[in-house]
Amino acid sequence: MNGRFYDPRLGRFLSPDSYVQLPDFSQNFNRYSYCLNNPLVYTDPSGYWFGIDDAIAAGLGFVVGYVSYGIATGNFGWKAVAAGGVGAVVAWVGWNTMGAGNVALAATGGAGSATSFTSGLGAVFGSSGGYYGGQFTTLTVMNSLAHKDQLSAADDKGWGGVLAFAGYTTSAMLSNALNPYSITKAEGFRAWVGTVLTDNISDNMEDGKFSSSRYHIGFIGYDFDKKESYSIFSKGLDKGQRFDMAFETFLGLSTIKSNLIIDYRLPDKHNCGTWTWAKSIEQRLVINTAQIGYYSRRGFEFWNIYYLITEQQTIYQHWYNQHYNDDGTTIY
Repeated sequence: MNGRFYDPRLGRFLSPDSYVQLPDFSQNFNRYSYCLNNPLVYTDPSGYWFGIDDAIAAGLGFVVGYVSYGIATGNFGWKAVAAGGVGAVVAWVGWNTMGAGNVALAATGGAGSATSFTSGLGAVFGSSGGYYGGQFTTLTVMNSLAHKDQLSAADDKGWGGVLAFAGYTTSAMLSNALNPYSITKAEGFRAWVGTVLTDNISDNMEDGKFSSSRYHIGFIGYDFDKKESYSIFSKGLDKGQRFDMAFETFLGLSTIKSNLIIDYRLPDKHNCGTWTWAKSIEQRLVINTAQIGYYSRRGFEFWNIYYLITEQQTIYQHWYNQHYNDDGTTIY
């Protein structure tokens, strides 16, 4: 399709692949290679990211969103259709970014690589993908039914029910992806992103309504209602919110393992005192972020030991239990 050109002599593409399917697999970072550097075993006939498994995940999300919203509110009209659209987007994004799709189809390039309906169905609903389809369906329906009174009240007043449903179905996807007993240390960045999303949804959900008024990343945030920024030390935050912000900060910083390198050029100064870019001087600025990551990981480990001693659970399990019930449904 002329998307990328391949040189058979070099055995390499002339342009890099725009998508890294498996961030935890070193072969995927050579984006000029073909099929994980193993063309004798694998083939990629289309070169596309979107595969049959993506269509199945998105279709499942639409059906689950439409039906669960309709059952919870009694409204099977356009708002239920919008909820179905939300479900489709959340299910597809979760399948591609929260690990299940990449694990299920690791041998063929990760999420989006299924080339038949049977393989796509097996990936989304099978054990290799952590039974993603079944768990997403169950948790979305359970979240909707558990909050049906709030969803119905929000639905009667306008489109607030759809916004609230977006929060609950996203939480269903995150609850499945962030389960402490399935996530690994190698998935630190994915865990951090999911943690930030969960905490912000929790901050904005109240009595079944999604306010979308305040957001934060790590120890800083912004309140759109008060039109002011806030930090982990600001007044008005409860103990749980401060813990969430501290947990996000340490978890995010602990994923940093390399230095930040910035290359730039400075103009050269002639003898007569004028500046010119014709003979600019190359400069390199190295920021020692790897050391920040190292000490963050050490601090996170000591914090984890504290919770192991005092609560007989990891700090990650403590965070998870603040937001999700034992059955995976949301607490808020």
